[in-house]
Amino acid sequence: MDGKRLASMSGAVLIVAGAAALVVLSRRRADTHPAAAAASIRHDGLDWATAPLDVMFTTADANTPCETAYNAMRAGQDAAAARNKAPLFAFLAGRDAFLAACNQMPPEARPCAVPRYARDHRDACVKMRPPSAVLDQMYKANPDYGGVAPVR
Repeated sequence: MDGKRLASMSGAVLIVAGAAALVVLSRRRADTHPAAAAASIRHDGLDWATAPLDVMFTTADANTPCETAYNAMRAGQDAAAARNKAPLFAFLAGRDAFLAACNQMPPEARPCAVPRYARDHRDACVKMRPPSAVLDQMYKANPDYGGVAPVR
């Protein structure tokens, strides 16, 4: 290769490398922009604030709907306590009392005690809602939680 051709190829390589560096640096700057950081803080704060509900809605299924409901509600309570937040429930019965009350409900209504199921099948669950006396033996929503505790 002659010197002119080698110089022009080297120049082209330098231009491409410079353009690539510019792209990388501009992306890095966008990631650290104050607006991006603020959005991340808001997202993290929202995750932190809704964690008790997230835990309650994602608890694994147990052997029965009543056990799943108790485990979900207990997990939500524990997640709120771990974050020093107001509890989801002003009252949550102990496991045995919760299961005994839940098992008083008709078998077809028991899945509605599971928060995730009740959320996904709201219309059907509203129609099968057990009497307040049964639910009061299981749990009572905390009115100070901000209005996002499970709806009865």
